[in-house]
Amino acid sequence: MYEPLESYRQYREYQDQRDAEYAENQQAIGEAVTTERYAALSEAYHSPVATKTTLRAQVGKFRNDVYKSLVAEAVSIVASCAVKAVKDSDAFDYSRESAILGQLAKSWVEEQSMYDVQSKMNSTVILSSFDCACKKYTDIIVEKATKKIDKGSEDKNYIFEIEDDDRENFYKELDAVNADELVYTIRNRVSDASQSFLNDYVKDKLEIKSIMQDTKNTVDALKSTLPGATPTNDAMDDGIPSASEYDPYTFHNPEETTPAVETPTTESVEESYMNIAKRKIHKIMNKPCMSIYEAMVLNLSTAAYKNKALTEEFVTENAKLDTDAVRTRAGVMYTWLETLNTSGLENVTEEYLKNTLEEIKNL
Repeated sequence: MYEPLESYRQYREYQDQRDAEYAENQQAIGEAVTTERYAALSEAYHSPVATKTTLRAQVGKFRNDVYKSLVAEAVSIVASCAVKAVKDSDAFDYSRESAILGQLAKSWVEEQSMYDVQSKMNSTVILSSFDCACKKYTDIIVEKATKKIDKGSEDKNYIFEIEDDDRENFYKELDAVNADELVYTIRNRVSDASQSFLNDYVKDKLEIKSIMQDTKNTVDALKSTLPGATPTNDAMDDGIPSASEYDPYTFHNPEETTPAVETPTTESVEESYMNIAKRKIHKIMNKPCMSIYEAMVLNLSTAAYKNKALTEEFVTENAKLDTDAVRTRAGVMYTWLETLNTSGLENVTEEYLKNTLEEIKNL
């Protein structure tokens, strides 16, 4: 026979064990229900077919996305009207360059908060006119989406779309805004920067060509005075392209070197004067003051040899840089920068320019 105290102790142990098992089962059931509910909600949110409640919850985000996309369209159209100012070669393709401007505009808008976009779009009279069109068609597009939900549609792709007629009407609204003065100002600034760059480019190319030719003539003359030396008319081939093929932005920017002092020989004379020529070219290629346009060309040229996609686009099969294509693309980027600056959408400070150039170099 059990003693009363011992029986009670065994009973409590048994009850404690049952309570622990019950609590564990309840926790497992609760976790399973929570997981299943979360999975159901997640599936409803991400699938093409969703519930009314879930769809209505997404209208706010859709409104922000629509407004930002329309702002990007409006600003890229202004830039596209000005980009023709950089047309200086067969490498220019208006439809392609306009598409690139569209991507730049989209990337810029996505980096802004809604507050910043709305604030910047109301900073000038012209931008405010564009903003009115953006807000008007945002309301129209969102209202259509809301009506589709109220009517019972559950197809997200159908509900959250911008219909072609709304987009066309939006473009007509933009056309009604008189932005000629803004476009002409941007175009003139881009044209001036492009022409200034081309002038400096030709000047640098001729100066480098002169350095190379003068160096060759000097070396040939000195080599002919050395014992056993035979004058030559061949172009120097110590890593510098021949003068007829030279282009400043295909040159790999040699570092300065100091010519070694040694007993004059044919090889030492040639090396010494070649090093002098390289130092002169290095100074030309690394000017203390450089225009933004030129810096863009140089940084894009550098990126073309590092970025696989850019290499395929700008470097030919024989490993030469397509300088016309590089200059055109740099011109498009400069047009976008000038659009932000002239319109007042960005305060293009020295720091802003520095970051922009660094981004191009590290593409």
